[in-house]
Amino acid sequence: MINVLIISSYRLICASLEQIIDKDPGFHVVDVAAKLDEVPRYVSENRVDVVLLEVCPPSVDHFELIKQMLKVNRDLKFLVLCTQASEPLPSQFLQAGAKGFITRQASVEEVLTAIREVAAGNRYLGVECAQQMALGRVSGENPFSSLSAREMQVMMMITAGRKVMSISDQLCLSPKTINTYRYRLFSKLGVDSDVTLTRLAIRQGLMEA
Repeated sequence: MINVLIISSYRLICASLEQIIDKDPGFHVVDVAAKLDEVPRYVSENRVDVVLLEVCPPSVDHFELIKQMLKVNRDLKFLVLCTQASEPLPSQFLQAGAKGFITRQASVEEVLTAIREVAAGNRYLGVECAQQMALGRVSGENPFSSLSAREMQVMMMITAGRKVMSISDQLCLSPKTINTYRYRLFSKLGVDSDVTLTRLAIRQGLMEA
């Protein structure tokens, strides 16, 4: 029996996933949570094999959750469910420690297969994700693929509307360092402001408008 914890801020998605997963006798949904800060409690109170983490839109908090939870429990497996398959999101989540990445377009069979593979300790990339990653590496068209993990983290916080001081406090870095990352992002991505950076992120499917 594979025990699954579902995390999503959308009740309809939670209900749909719970119904799909619980129908299979090989799975059991231990609980559902709407807020990321609820995850540690649910994991501590239940035996959880796989955390099915729905990210819409993805944020730095999702990356931090995965990293922090894996420090506490190395055996925990994260399967990310996202609306977009565009690079570099799949790669960034895998680097953060997630075992799998699928999109909302995945079939019921693929969702269950992904959970099984991740629970077994294997990596799983949805068909659409794998295709997008392959195309991105061949064409090199996605400018975000050149960013480091820290640059990606700062970029996502900027496009979420966070100010330099707020980012500085959360990452325990000086405002000067954050601004250095910010202008490095502008240079790498060919943009000249936070607004144009956000528009580029939307065009590349890294966030919703």
